Amino acid sequence: MEAVGREFMGKLERERDAVAKGVKALEKEVAEREGRLEELRSGPSAKEVVEKERGVLEEDVKKFHAIIAEFSGRIASVEKILDEKEKELGVKVEENNRICEENEELKKRVELQTFNARDAERMKRELQAVERDITEAEVARNGWEEKSWDVDTTIGHKFKELEALSIECNQALWSENIGSGSVVTA
Repeated sequence: MEAVGREFMGKLERERDAVAKGVKALEKEVAEREGRLEELRSGPSAKEVVEKERGVLEEDVKKFHAIIAEFSGRIASVEKILDEKEKELGVKVEENNRICEENEELKKRVELQTFNARDAERMKRELQAVERDITEAEVARNGWEEKSWDVDTTIGHKFKELEALSIECNQALWSENIGSGSVVTA
């Protein structure tokens, strides 16, 4: 009996240890759940989190609408500028086409004009005569320039000689007047 009592006591102690372990595990789980409960009580609720995210998203939507409005305004101004540039381009293309047509017309006129060898020789002789006349005129002009410089130089010398003679005449008259005793004032 004693052996049965010991066996029963051993079994009882093992069960007690197992129950104690279970209680400790449950206490630990209770503590964790209480901590989680406290977090849920002190932290924002799921609804508050969703509302906060919704507010942030609504702000982002407002910003995007503002950006879209700004770009819409820019697009309108760029389209206006583009229209103006397209009109300018159209004018330039028309002008270019007109000039090309004029060039073609002028080419046709030039092709229709016939020059024979006699006309070319005559124009060449006339051109040479004009060049010869220009050369002769330049030589004559250079000659006249040299003559005018010579005349200027001669006039300058003669003027200085006249000044010297007038000074001598004045001095002679002065000494003549002083020698005769009468003074003439001019």
